[in-house]
Amino acid sequence: MRSDYAICFGDTLTLSDTLYRYTLRILKYYRSYSWQLKVFTCRASGFGEDLGKSSPELAAGSVCCETGSYLDHEQQKLWNQISFLSEHLSGIDRLADLIRNYHPYGEQYYWILYYTYLSPKKPECTDEILELLADQGFVVPRRTYYRKRKEAVETLAVLVGQKKEMWAMEQ
Repeated sequence: MRSDYAICFGDTLTLSDTLYRYTLRILKYYRSYSWQLKVFTCRASGFGEDLGKSSPELAAGSVCCETGSYLDHEQQKLWNQISFLSEHLSGIDRLADLIRNYHPYGEQYYWILYYTYLSPKKPECTDEILELLADQGFVVPRRTYYRKRKEAVETLAVLVGQKKEMWAMEQ
């Protein structure tokens, strides 16, 4: 039996265990990475702006504009961290939206990924995630949730693998 990601993306792509673990690691630390990005952005902008409106690109650009010179080592390190985190987090967000809009089970997979890994507030337990899913119209038994969560991460991992391949071809 072919899995959902093979049906959606064809048999030519294979999901390696390494790619699955890489994607799962990004998802598990997504909230922490988001927090780090917010802190780096605020630090780069000097904590002077409204914290909710500062974007990574503006903050990193302001480092160059305010000093009027090239970045020193610490500023370059901060710029690299902001760029890295911003690229990876926005990439995961775009890929999750792609799954939501085009995968046969996209809406359900999206909300499972969102409440499990991507939402700003981490749910206390699996029961809370199941309640949030029920609020979205997806009443899922606990056992089915774990299976669907694995399928959703596998689907995202295939897209992450495609993105990494395309990025490698561009360089």
